[in-house]
Amino acid sequence: MGLRVTLEFHQIEDVVFDDINDLNDDLLNNTEFRGLYEEQNKGDKAYQNNDLYDGPFRQLSPDKVQIACVSEGSYFEQYDTVTDVWGCWSIDEARVIANHMIEGKIVFLQEIEGNDNVYWIITPHNVVEKSAAKLKF
Repeated sequence: MGLRVTLEFHQIEDVVFDDINDLNDDLLNNTEFRGLYEEQNKGDKAYQNNDLYDGPFRQLSPDKVQIACVSEGSYFEQYDTVTDVWGCWSIDEARVIANHMIEGKIVFLQEIEGNDNVYWIITPHNVVEKSAAKLKF
């Protein structure tokens, strides 16, 4: 166990992916997400409810994308808007998501225990990383 790092959907606007299954496969095969979800198998039943694991993300509508939640026990809990990611989130994962987006916008809030939080703004083929501490309101 290290620093607690969570990734949470902060904003979702009219998101269209080319193919959610291709996005999930690309994340699992080409990024550190494979370490986050390596103990999960498609069809695994969630620990907390009746969700079945089908990859890191699932999309219910253009404004409702969810992430597979895992915890320190490395088991799949459910699909929701936030998960622990430890060291398995970086610009690489964000770029994969951006490259599979056809339209829309996703803003993630990455909370990093003891450090500045970060907003990740993802649009088709584009990623912007902003320190929450440097944002002016």
